[in-house]
Amino acid sequence: MSWYEGAEPGWLTIEVNPNTGKTSVEKVWHFEMNEEGITPLVKNADGAMVESTPNLVDVIRATPLEAAKIAAMYKLKAMADRATTQQQMDSISEASKFVMAWSASDR
Repeated sequence: MSWYEGAEPGWLTIEVNPNTGKTSVEKVWHFEMNEEGITPLVKNADGAMVESTPNLVDVIRATPLEAAKIAAMYKLKAMADRATTQQQMDSISEASKFVMAWSASDR
């Protein structure tokens, strides 16, 4: 038997497509709990509550800025996994330093 709990503000899922590296962040609306564990539920395009896709890599509670940083770092990791030259790796390293330096005052 499952039961549902409304998610408190700030709960988000992060998904990364392993083929393209595309990263997305979705708001968690509810958690489904049963004998198998806890599943975050997000809204699909039709507004229905559904489980996240198989591309789910993280469920976090964060501010929008923290979530953006984490999603950007996952994107950079996917890029690093596909990088083939030292120049590409150096560029990814520089980008990661830029992402980590983001702060609320940059907005």
